Amino acid sequence: MTTWILVADSSRAKIYETNSQSDVLHELKTLNHSKSRLHEQLVSSDLPGSHAGIGGSRHHYDTETGIKEYEEIEFAEDINKELQKAKNRNQFSKLVVVSPPHFLGILRKNFHSNVANSIALEVDKNLVKMKPKEIISHLNNVL
Repeated sequence: MTTWILVADSSRAKIYETNSQSDVLHELKTLNHSKSRLHEQLVSSDLPGSHAGIGGSRHHYDTETGIKEYEEIEFAEDINKELQKAKNRNQFSKLVVVSPPHFLGILRKNFHSNVANSIALEVDKNLVKMKPKEIISHLNNVL
């Protein structure tokens, strides 16, 4: 039985594979979304709706969803597409999702039902910068 472990924050995601007989993680894929890391003003300065104000300062019209959150949602959708393709190819049977609480909520909202139905465990921690051995040591307590 193959288990995939998604370790993600709003700008980086790593997908690891393990099997039930092993406590070793094999990194399969890394996804980056650098726009999620940029300060909201830098991201929005070139978007439609921005205009130069008095003194050359730039302003933009606020939307219900801020630009940074929009980028986080876009990244969550990209992650979902990768997982959905893999699930359709039967590349994993179970999925463990590890992410900080805010981004975990965004991921949940964007998972397709076939991906969501594969989730065996969710862990609300930010472990994306950790090495595989450190990640598995955090998960051994809950797996």
